[in-house]
Amino acid sequence: MFLAHSVSAAQESYRRCDPSSSCVLGEYLYDDSGNPVTSDSCTIDITNPSGTLVVNDGNTVDESDGWHYYDYTTPSTTGLYRSEMCCTVAPDSVCIDKSFIVGITFTNVSGIESEVGSIREATFDFKGTADSGTANTLVDAELTQPDDYWNNYTLAMLTGSNAGEEQTVSDFVAASDTLTVSSPFSNPVATDDEYILRRDESLVSKIWNATTRTLSGFGTLVSDIWSSSTRRLTDKTLTGGGSIATESYIDTAETNIITEIDANEALINALNNISAADVWSYGTRGLTEGVSLADPTEVWDEATASLSTAGSIGKLLVDNVNATISSRASSAELSATETNLTTEIDANEALINALNDISAADVWNSATRTLTDYSTSTIATAVWANATRTLTSYGNDITAADVWNILSSSLSTVGSIGEQLSDNVDTTISSRASQVSVDAIQTDVTYIRSRVDSIYTDTQYIRTQVDSILAK
Repeated sequence: MFLAHSVSAAQESYRRCDPSSSCVLGEYLYDDSGNPVTSDSCTIDITNPSGTLVVNDGNTVDESDGWHYYDYTTPSTTGLYRSEMCCTVAPDSVCIDKSFIVGITFTNVSGIESEVGSIREATFDFKGTADSGTANTLVDAELTQPDDYWNNYTLAMLTGSNAGEEQTVSDFVAASDTLTVSSPFSNPVATDDEYILRRDESLVSKIWNATTRTLSGFGTLVSDIWSSSTRRLTDKTLTGGGSIATESYIDTAETNIITEIDANEALINALNNISAADVWSYGTRGLTEGVSLADPTEVWDEATASLSTAGSIGKLLVDNVNATISSRASSAELSATETNLTTEIDANEALINALNDISAADVWNSATRTLTDYSTSTIATAVWANATRTLTSYGNDITAADVWNILSSSLSTVGSIGEQLSDNVDTTISSRASQVSVDAIQTDVTYIRSRVDSIYTDTQYIRTQVDSILAK
């Protein structure tokens, strides 16, 4: 004969049954051939957590498929109930552990919620959301406790216009789920405002409001302490060695510390009264060692090569005072140079503007023109030798714009004024040095002057050539 479960090993975990409910304990029973045993052959014993046998040889119910069970109605007392089920089919017998635990099961949702709620309310802050309220009240349907349950709790607002404020609960009415606080909040409590209820002040209140409390009634602890013959509260000696500071010792130390502080204060005040004359009149000072401020040459005779410390005033002077001041242009010289440059530039501008007014008609209407008088006679010969020339039919429509619109890439004749302008006027005037640069560097002024002279020479050359053309 054998049971469906092994009888040689203890159960790894006990089943759970809800308090005050039906708890079915059973097993399948088979004979040696594997056939179900259906006879009334099993009993069960149950012992409660206190060790009392509550079921003695209780008969099991037998089913046709070999299932033998006992339906036990659990009491409200929770804990481990030891149980053993034994079956006998002569000549064999077998027993198996059927112990179980009475307590909330995971299938009993309402029971779990009740237990969790009880634990939360007993040990942790209660967190809720207001349904409505005023500056003095808060209504929440989740508050299902009896009247005055929340009295003396701290109501702390987490969100809303009162976030961060706390008030003590003075009254709780279960019928309306309403908390009343002892002092009003700054603003009315609004729907969906979150809050918590803390037990800290409630616990203190309950302790001090207990009518039977007495600090002197805690057995004989107080008298035992003061009647101990080996206590050392009246002197400074410690049983384990050493001593504690007595009041007289602390008073003496305080007096000594104050004396030292007063003496140090006097010394500090004396230091505040030291003048420069006191310092320089001190006979044994060591300020005369090394460089003497009484002899300025010891400072000014320092070699420039030794002034190399980065960031020092000495290195700054060595690096930047690198030329004589007299070698630089004076303000008057720069002003005169500027005036001369302005005058020459204005004159050149007038000459160039005059050239812009010469038309082709002015050239061809000159009575004394003669192309053969041009210094480069080979050019004139080449012109007059051209069989298809028609100088008289070209018209007088050549304008200054036609002259200035000639592409610089075509002005490539070596030695011509066009080629010189194309090569040398190679950047914008605005990209050149400003007046500030002119004021700072005399060499730049000299360079500009030379360039102006060159332009003036070129202009004179152009004028000469034009005059020559007009004279022909």
